[in-house]
Amino acid sequence: MTLNWRLQRKSLRSAAERHSVRQPKGVELERVDGHLEKGGKIVVNDVLACFENRKGGEGSKSWDGQLIVLPGSPIELQDYTLVLDDGRRGDIVVDDINHRHGQAAPDVSFQGKGPLA
Repeated sequence: MTLNWRLQRKSLRSAAERHSVRQPKGVELERVDGHLEKGGKIVVNDVLACFENRKGGEGSKSWDGQLIVLPGSPIELQDYTLVLDDGRRGDIVVDDINHRHGQAAPDVSFQGKGPLA
């Protein structure tokens, strides 16, 4: 593990502490570190995924949430593969990026596409 990587993770955690994640009352969100890939290549190295993993009818699952990224991360409204540090991965679509005044990192919302496994 490089010093630069540790500093990025520390910065990401600091941003997460200052960042408000929309969380419905009574809903517990998973918070897992990871990265985003596009075409098998890492495009956003450090993300904190905050999401709800719901079980739907007939065993299907739906999941959605927010990503906390470092300021200046190259994230766009498009499809990615979210790769979590705990070994799970799943396809997502980033469906909203909101740059709020006075906030360095944007609010990034996503929808899971298929299973998170």
